[in-house]
Amino acid sequence: MRPFMKHLSMAETIGYVYGTYPRIITAISNICRSIVSLSIQIVVISKTISICVGPVDSVAITILATLILIVYSAFGGIRSVTFTDVLQFLTFSMIIPLLAWFIFIKTEIPISEVISFLQRQEKFQFRTVLHFDTKLAAMVSLVLSGIVYYIKPTTIQRLYMASDPLQAQKVFSYGSIFSLLIEGCIILVGLFVFVGTPDLPKEKIWPYIMHNIPPTFKGFFSISLLAMSMSTADSYLNSCAVMVSHDIVGSVRWIKKLLMSIKYG
Repeated sequence: MRPFMKHLSMAETIGYVYGTYPRIITAISNICRSIVSLSIQIVVISKTISICVGPVDSVAITILATLILIVYSAFGGIRSVTFTDVLQFLTFSMIIPLLAWFIFIKTEIPISEVISFLQRQEKFQFRTVLHFDTKLAAMVSLVLSGIVYYIKPTTIQRLYMASDPLQAQKVFSYGSIFSLLIEGCIILVGLFVFVGTPDLPKEKIWPYIMHNIPPTFKGFFSISLLAMSMSTADSYLNSCAVMVSHDIVGSVRWIKKLLMSIKYG
């Protein structure tokens, strides 16, 4: 990656290797993908605000969340986005383990009995999970294909922000470790909810979690959800802005100059 570290986006790297038209195609495809991810995060933000303040007009909350996101990203820029991402990470890296702990306390079951309970459940047996059929083969194929193509424009942008490949390697190594720890805590939350109420419908999971945590912590938990969704949304919004202004507009201007130079000799 060393020859590309001064680039601003994945599309610029594609254009550096393959030319202007592949650069434009890459930028457009990444923008479309980012718009979908951004819309999902806006929905998450609006639902999180609804959790905090109760039932409100969902359209108004969605518009408000979108405006907050645009103003925050436009005036802050990528530097402030990066700094606040660190603060947001510290927020939910403390809140999610505490959430798992509160749900575990609510079960009122020792950890040894939790393990024994899970061992008796049919859905947690290896023969149930690791049996070969077309669904498992399709899932494995999907995971393997995702490993090949799953390179997000936001990830490449973070990579190019590093001073050199060695620093980028350290950042991604530390990020992978913390990601595994946080995902493990999220899995524990689901396991403890299942142990506490095995027959709970999936529609009742969030109300169950919010009902069984302290009122003060409920606010911190909502803030952590906002932090996670905002952290992802502002990254996609910033990468979209870079690809539109730097890759598409810049490439179109270059093509126009080239055509004008050809036309007038």
